[in-house]
Amino acid sequence: MVLGGFSVLGHSVLSPLETTESKEIEEKLNKERRTPYRDVSRDVLASEWLKKFRNSGTEFEHEAFLALWLSRLVFQGSSCGIHKHAISIAIHLARGTRIALAPAVLASIYRDLGLLKREIVASNQLKRGRATSEAILRSPFQLVQVWAWERFSELRPKPNDINYTEPRMARWEGVDGLKVKNLRIVLDSAGEDFMWRPYAMAMENWHLPHYYPLKEKWVLVGPDLDDELLSFVRCLRVSELVGLGTIEHYLPHRVAMQFGFDQELPCSVTRRCNADVAWKHYNREIKNVKLYLPPRLFEADVSTKYLKWWKQSVLGLEDANEAAVPQEKKDQSVTCSLLRANHTPAPPSFPPKWDRMEAPINEDKLTASEFLKHSRTKKHRNLEIRHDGDSEKLLSDKVQLASPISEKKFNTDMVSIVGNECHSRSSLFEKGLLEFEKRDSELEVRFKRLESVVQELKAHRSGTSFRKS
Repeated sequence: MVLGGFSVLGHSVLSPLETTESKEIEEKLNKERRTPYRDVSRDVLASEWLKKFRNSGTEFEHEAFLALWLSRLVFQGSSCGIHKHAISIAIHLARGTRIALAPAVLASIYRDLGLLKREIVASNQLKRGRATSEAILRSPFQLVQVWAWERFSELRPKPNDINYTEPRMARWEGVDGLKVKNLRIVLDSAGEDFMWRPYAMAMENWHLPHYYPLKEKWVLVGPDLDDELLSFVRCLRVSELVGLGTIEHYLPHRVAMQFGFDQELPCSVTRRCNADVAWKHYNREIKNVKLYLPPRLFEADVSTKYLKWWKQSVLGLEDANEAAVPQEKKDQSVTCSLLRANHTPAPPSFPPKWDRMEAPINEDKLTASEFLKHSRTKKHRNLEIRHDGDSEKLLSDKVQLASPISEKKFNTDMVSIVGNECHSRSSLFEKGLLEFEKRDSELEVRFKRLESVVQELKAHRSGTSFRKS
């Protein structure tokens, strides 16, 4: 949607042609597509197609051009010819019918990513020296390349300047990638340099979409909502992407930080195998929903629930590895478990919540000022934990979700139905922080008074002891 300017709204790419005129044009273009211009293939070569229709003045020259564009630059279903389904889509587009190209394009990319994964796993299982089969990718994989350039600074070449009307993909037109010796090291060491929301950053001649506000806000989702915000709502909903010959899961709740929301534990979603059912589910209406838009510069994190799950997962793996260790090497098991519980690394690309394990503090031996400082730190830390993990508690009384995510009670910040009192977690956190600061100020005054009284008593006691001696 952002890189290529493809629409997430509109009709399915599998929508049939209904008028007699459209069906006649489809028949003529399909006949041209099957014309054997060369003996090497039954599919007409793109170059021959271009020669045939460019400046031909035929009644369907526009449709022929769109079919070529869809085949070579959108779906890339055929490396040298015209895609069969591209013709019917081209006829729809030529008549002003909006077609949701974005979900179909992304579905083809997901399909090829799955194919690549299977091929890589299979090649790793083969013995060295044995030939492996080639994986043929038919999706616009340049979008995956640009996705990486936008987010990994060490992989990013110098982009082009773009005009105001151009899609973001124009930044990378004709740009050569950087030579990287070890891509795995670059990916694993990205850390805080990874850009979670690159499209939210201001850029010359780049139109910042309405769903990247400078300040947080709530938007009522309904029939009057503009297409830009409605498109963003579609991007937040769990659905299935109907493509050309494939149906792929779309699970935005698994990458909530890329939308500016804290990452919660994702749920599993039921798969729909029928294209018609999947499309109806994707295209269903949304109304009477309030959508929370986080500030465009907000840095999301993981929830406390997610962090606890991650630590338990890491501890579980370590415990499984320790099961194979001889008994004589387990003398320090209790100590090691305590240290692991406090030093468990944060999830990949997520900053740790704390840097070290703190020694226990005996509050009874602290001075008044030290006790005040210690209690203030403890209160603020507890508040941060509640701020990070109380989203389920805060929203459970007032929020019901309007997406498949809601059915599993996940990601309550993404699309929600809320009451009249709508407060983001950040505003609730700030309010609570002010209350704590006010209480700390009052305590500080009382402790100072108490310290002065204690000093006077000590001085009086010392003077009495001196006179007695």
